[in-house]
Amino acid sequence: MPLTVARRGIALGVALTLAIAGTALADDLKPDADVLAGIQSSIDLGEVAPGAERTVAINFVLACRTSNHLTAGATLDIDETSRDIPPDAALVVTAGQVSVPGDWPVSGSFCTGLETAATVTPAQLDVTAPMTPGAHYAYTVFFGLSNDEMTSNLVATTVYLDVVAPQGPVDTTAPVLVGMPANIATTTTGASKVVTWIAPTATDDTDPAPTVSCSPASGSAFDLGTTTVTCTAMDASGNTASKSFAVTVTLQAPTFTGTWSKPLEATVPALSGRVGRTIPLKLAIAAAGKMQGPRDIPAPSLLVQSLAACTTDAAVTAMRPGGAFTWADGSWQLNLDTSGFGGGCFRLVARVDGETAATAVVQLAGDGATATWTRK
Repeated sequence: MPLTVARRGIALGVALTLAIAGTALADDLKPDADVLAGIQSSIDLGEVAPGAERTVAINFVLACRTSNHLTAGATLDIDETSRDIPPDAALVVTAGQVSVPGDWPVSGSFCTGLETAATVTPAQLDVTAPMTPGAHYAYTVFFGLSNDEMTSNLVATTVYLDVVAPQGPVDTTAPVLVGMPANIATTTTGASKVVTWIAPTATDDTDPAPTVSCSPASGSAFDLGTTTVTCTAMDASGNTASKSFAVTVTLQAPTFTGTWSKPLEATVPALSGRVGRTIPLKLAIAAAGKMQGPRDIPAPSLLVQSLAACTTDAAVTAMRPGGAFTWADGSWQLNLDTSGFGGGCFRLVARVDGETAATAVVQLAGDGATATWTRK
């Protein structure tokens, strides 16, 4: 971010007047600019890189004042007399020169205002910036004349600069996702299934550790059907890259297939009767086209579900165990006592090892008895 620093007046030169014994009425040597006594000149170099080098030329003007004067015709060096510069900085000063005109008045004579202008060679400052970033670094140089010549003022100039660390190139390259999962297909016996995968990673040309997230996340429950999972990588500069894969969940085909025998029919309801009746259930179980008896499978169990309506997809409002089937005369049989059921529709669910093998909906007319159920 650029540094803004208030400077104390930018100019190429202003004189600082000091009273020196015996020279109170001497000529003035001033930097090339308007003169305000007691204000130091300054030059602002703005922002530079650490260790940057800059060259500054300092021009001067010789003006005649009152009755004490420099030597006419003399060529005098304008050189550094002292300095104040920052630590870890460098400064090389190359002296300037002033050639006093031959018609310059001698000391004791007053200026006429018609003097020839002096010839001046600028001084040069070679400035090296510190290596540490910072604001308002100041280099102050004081100048004097050679051959013990003096003016009524002391000339000084200050160079300011701000050291700003260079910024690297702007990162506009998106990260690259690595190890994206392939499409996933799985089955379930319920309405959804928890699906996991190995999380992808990402590489980037600038950020060593881009973040990666997937939505939905690994370990989420996926409903039946196909869901798109989108994984996104983001680097420290905010560049993003995304890829997707599909998770497809289908209903698992039952391992066991059950077939009811009479009195149940292949209709809805499969049987209509009254509460309190005992229903003789008969069930054949097959797996891979082969009938399953007591040597093949454990005895099936029955779950009775109370329904909100007499339909195959009706909501379950309560449930109770119906008992276990026994093997007799080549089929699995169970006498279901409906006493205490209450009137309504019920789904009979025959299961083998917890897997549904067959269902049937029956309708029972009530007799006023109170049913005992486990609420769903």
